Amino acid sequence: MSSTQDSTRSERRPALALATSRSIVGRASGVAEVRFEIVRGRALFEGDIVLGDAAVLMAARPPLARQSLPDAELEGSVVTLDRRWPRGEIAYQLWDANAALITEAMAHWEQKTAIRFIRRTAVNARQYPDFLAFIRDEHCWSAVGRSRGRQDLALSDNCSVGNAIHEIGHAVGLWHEQSRADRDTHIEILWDNIDPDERHNFEQNMTDGDDIGPYDCGSIMHYGAYAFSYTGLPTIVPRSAGVQIGQRIGLSDGDIAAVNALYVR
Repeated sequence: MSSTQDSTRSERRPALALATSRSIVGRASGVAEVRFEIVRGRALFEGDIVLGDAAVLMAARPPLARQSLPDAELEGSVVTLDRRWPRGEIAYQLWDANAALITEAMAHWEQKTAIRFIRRTAVNARQYPDFLAFIRDEHCWSAVGRSRGRQDLALSDNCSVGNAIHEIGHAVGLWHEQSRADRDTHIEILWDNIDPDERHNFEQNMTDGDDIGPYDCGSIMHYGAYAFSYTGLPTIVPRSAGVQIGQRIGLSDGDIAAVNALYVR
């Protein structure tokens, strides 16, 4: 598979062993107050997760108490939903996207997990009303889990196959690994090296996912060591010596277990 060891910066706008990644399908239902950036009308969370239409999210909650927040960084609400893809089948279409790169990323997912990708056509469109639309954009981003109708997943010209695998992971239902509740036991966040305008991406305030199984520094869903750095120094340091984070080679054993926990019955 063609990829690089650590190409996580392009995501920045941005056994049965149990799951190690955070899933949108969880017991911890409710509303979480989160801060997100507005990029071309989309609410963007943790660099590459699209929460939805920013105007809709803003209209769905009481007026902001803090009117001093800059336009590019506002608060919104996220409500838990069960957003697994039925039978683990993900229909897709390609819209001005790198077909070869996407095909390689999907093949990796099918080789490692029970997820199956089905090309959506005029013949089967009624059978698959919900589908991924792979598009080209300046940045890589995706929603978490299945939305209704057309669901865009964006890849830039700088995205690697590993980046595509990562973004598909979000669409399948996985949050970022470093957002787990137990992350501070395994990694240290170096706040002074994080761009002050981007620190909300590390706030760890989602409540609509489950943390299952051990923390996985090797997850493809983990931030890289220099995520949102503005000093050129690391922003995340593993607490165990010799541990690497931020790989974009392929799904880890923990990632595979997470998906199996969601979809294999």
